[in-house]
Amino acid sequence: MKIRPLIVAILFVCMFASPVLSAESGRISYISIDHIEIELVDDVATINVDYRIDDMVSFLVMLLGKSDLKYKIGVALNFEDAKFIRADLDHAILVVRGISYDYGDGSYWFPEHQFGIILPEIVVKTPQSSRNFTNTDIIPYGIGYFGEK
Repeated sequence: MKIRPLIVAILFVCMFASPVLSAESGRISYISIDHIEIELVDDVATINVDYRIDDMVSFLVMLLGKSDLKYKIGVALNFEDAKFIRADLDHAILVVRGISYDYGDGSYWFPEHQFGIILPEIVVKTPQSSRNFTNTDIIPYGIGYFGEK
């Protein structure tokens, strides 16, 4: 028996099951996002994402590559121009440049942001403070902060 058709069939089952599975907070398809930390330094954001992949699918991700994993995380985060620095089976690091408005006097504004899914925990760190959000798909109103320059 050929293994490739079996793998393709399993992927199709996972794709069709994803709308049902995504009902819980932090869930997008076969990925359950537990925690997101956004660290803002000047106009650059470093985003750390902690997640779990369903056991049955983790083997397929290792076998077929991480492009679908990266795509789904990108959809969940909904940041344009996000670049993956690292993507493992339980953690990813992304960088987004130009994410905040630079007022030119050392102050910055990170605008309101809408995520692609409801996330269980979001932590936004600036050089001056840290803000926590739970069970939400939005960082409302935005966050003002001073840069490190």
